Amino acid sequence: MNFKVSKSIFTILSIFLILSCGSSNDDVDPIVEEMEEEMEIEEEIDEDNNSNPGLVRSIDDGFKITYEYDGDKLITASGNDPDRTINNAYTYNNDGNITSKYLTEYQDPGMSYEISYIYEYNTDGTLIRFGDDTHGEYATLSYQNNQIIADFGSSVQVIIELDQLGRVVRLETSNLYKIFTYDSQGNLILNEEFNSDTDELTKTYQYTYSTDSNPFFNQLQSIYLPEFIYRFWGSGWSFSDSIYYDFPYLPNNLTAITFNNGAPSTFAYTSNSDNQITSVIENDPSDGSTRNYDITYY
Repeated sequence: MNFKVSKSIFTILSIFLILSCGSSNDDVDPIVEEMEEEMEIEEEIDEDNNSNPGLVRSIDDGFKITYEYDGDKLITASGNDPDRTINNAYTYNNDGNITSKYLTEYQDPGMSYEISYIYEYNTDGTLIRFGDDTHGEYATLSYQNNQIIADFGSSVQVIIELDQLGRVVRLETSNLYKIFTYDSQGNLILNEEFNSDTDELTKTYQYTYSTDSNPFFNQLQSIYLPEFIYRFWGSGWSFSDSIYYDFPYLPNNLTAITFNNGAPSTFAYTSNSDNQITSVIENDPSDGSTRNYDITYY
């Protein structure tokens, strides 16, 4: 029951009882008492909203993103204020694999977009096709041992290699390739970019982590490959928007990102008694900016 509705009903019922019983009647109708107790319980349940305990409810860096789930599956991430509205919505098949991701954003003045991504699987649950359904841009996946080719058409291919744990350790395109290194916990700690023609190391990203658990770890697992390709096909990787928080496929939380041995961007965390991260402070040395994130849970 909606909290505001429950509270209104309780108030009306209380007024009715006062008017009908009068001050001289000290006895309480057991049926009415039971109704009051039930409504109080419903209010507490709705206010606490503990249907998904331990999952992230919201992240707020000045623009609040609220997360909703179906069981343990993320279904929406959304936020709005007078100048901006943003929404990510996910749908799943009976196997728990994501079949679509619908992104919308409206921002004044005059900026908006809507994109629908689709994901297709074979009968074994293996991802075989994905893409931007709004613009008709798709990739077909073919598998051979530990190598996967994402064919985007028009001779555009991304070739990725996996380790024995299914993590991407190499990504290659027409003009560059990248090598990825992980620590013993499964966190990506090194992202090296090379020129395909000369094998020259051109860019290096180093990452360090806290021992705190990433609150989004194992979310969106069925679209790990497309998300990795989209994120790392270009250059870089940053903690850039609270709607995404951190890359959800890594078990711990970033404490620093260093590009080409320069000054690192850093992240400081505060946790509650349940070892859940409740706040993050991000410091960007490139412009001296600081961003603060507040995190709540169900």
